Amino acid sequence: MFEKLFTYRAKRRGKGSPSWPDLHKPTTATVLYEADTTYPEDLHRIHTLLSQHRISPRYIAYTASKNPTIGTPLPNTLLLNPRHFDIFKAPKKPILELISSPSDLLFDLTYPNLHLGYLALYTNATFKVGIMVEGRGSKVEGRHSDDAIRMRDQRYHLLLSVEGRGSKVEGQPAEQEPSGIVYLTEQILHYLTLINRL
Repeated sequence: MFEKLFTYRAKRRGKGSPSWPDLHKPTTATVLYEADTTYPEDLHRIHTLLSQHRISPRYIAYTASKNPTIGTPLPNTLLLNPRHFDIFKAPKKPILELISSPSDLLFDLTYPNLHLGYLALYTNATFKVGIMVEGRGSKVEGRHSDDAIRMRDQRYHLLLSVEGRGSKVEGQPAEQEPSGIVYLTEQILHYLTLINRL
């Protein structure tokens, strides 16, 4: 039921794929991530990558815990939990106001679930990039249906695959093989550099 409501709201928010934005040199970015599953060292590497490209990030973190005990690992982080969402899993009005400030880029470093889907949908960014969902058709609890995934995918300008990344190999230094979200961020910045050269 909640997935159908998400699909309906996403359709109302905009028809079809978003138009390709006029990309200039981006200066601001919103980074959406799951606080429960993201390693702090990955966030610091992402922050360093963005700083090297002179992009000022704003972080929106989601945790499933109603009483989060984790600290905010980076400055300018908005930490959200289920209390910030209504019974349909959409953000409450004060949160919508907080995430509505414009940014040049959205880096959605999450796999789809309804809370995060709404955050990505309502984030006011000129260029939205997300993770391509692999293996559609499999039922995973708490994840979108195929229709909701297709609607989510249509809201992005660019989707990148991180399949096979993100698992830490014992004995292998983290610097050699970036995690899925660090790899995704590197690829986004690489493509933006290529686009800006055109």
